[in-house]
Amino acid sequence: MSPKSVPPSISAKSFSCPHCGAHADQTWFVIGAQQTQEGPPNIVTKTRLEEIKADEVFKSLDQAKATQLLERFEHEATGKPFLEARQHEMFARYDVENVHVSRCYTCGDMET
Repeated sequence: MSPKSVPPSISAKSFSCPHCGAHADQTWFVIGAQQTQEGPPNIVTKTRLEEIKADEVFKSLDQAKATQLLERFEHEATGKPFLEARQHEMFARYDVENVHVSRCYTCGDMET
């Protein structure tokens, strides 16, 4: 007998995961926004990741720093959101990374 599929719902504590299909409790997060003055986000793609690995500056980093950056860039290259732990924060423990939202200056509509 297969378990009953429970569709995802914003009002549910648990449902069938749309990615793996398991019926599981869900941990919900509030995502903050901080306007950037830097223009469009710097997106790490799989192609860009290979360029970074081959870059001489990247190769010159100490091993611990290179490993840390590589793990982050590999997460980014998947295109999926991920959590990055904040250091020394009491209330906001994570930042949601790899999520980009823009708002049209003219109409105000948002796009992810």
